[in-house]
Amino acid sequence: MSGSVSTPVQIRDALLARLTATPGLGAQLGVVHAFERYASSLGDLALLYQPAGSTELRGWFLRRVTARPVVASNLHLEVESLWRLHGYLTLDDAAASELTMQGLVDAVMVDLWADGDETLGGLLVNLGPRGGERPGTPWGWELVDFQQVQFAGVLCHGVTLELTTTHAQARGVEPDDFLRGTAGWQLDTHPDPDAVDEFELEQA
Repeated sequence: MSGSVSTPVQIRDALLARLTATPGLGAQLGVVHAFERYASSLGDLALLYQPAGSTELRGWFLRRVTARPVVASNLHLEVESLWRLHGYLTLDDAAASELTMQGLVDAVMVDLWADGDETLGGLLVNLGPRGGERPGTPWGWELVDFQQVQFAGVLCHGVTLELTTTHAQARGVEPDDFLRGTAGWQLDTHPDPDAVDEFELEQA
């Protein structure tokens, strides 16, 4: 197993850091939120997705939409998660804004694999689904939707990218570890370094 035991909060933070802290990329993306933002009026909602000093909507939010735990051994699970990144950019035909949005999408996709790190700094077992090392398996961000939408009362380009990750999670953790948003545990080591975990699969 490559990668350490980690939590969805750590993975979310690492993905957001890649989007916002990478030189050049963060400034181009505009505003990136860790969750979908809401407001009591369309005007206030638009402000949440506008970069400082701009009237243009150029904003994103990240969400984990599915999680599938699978028993990997008697000590840990492997959790396959699906993340969605939603982005909005004010449509400006004269400025060829569709091409701008396409460029942003490509930059997000390339950034994640640019350094060849398949574990997101050691947080992941795999940057993709379980067994993602097999040829033909989806890897990294995938563009799944690109269309014109009304968002916050403004005509925008709306895009959705999806990313599957697999991370290890210790069995027997406490729920409040997730509520605190911190990883308060480590994977236990077996007293016998030569021991091997064994388990049997039964056909349903």
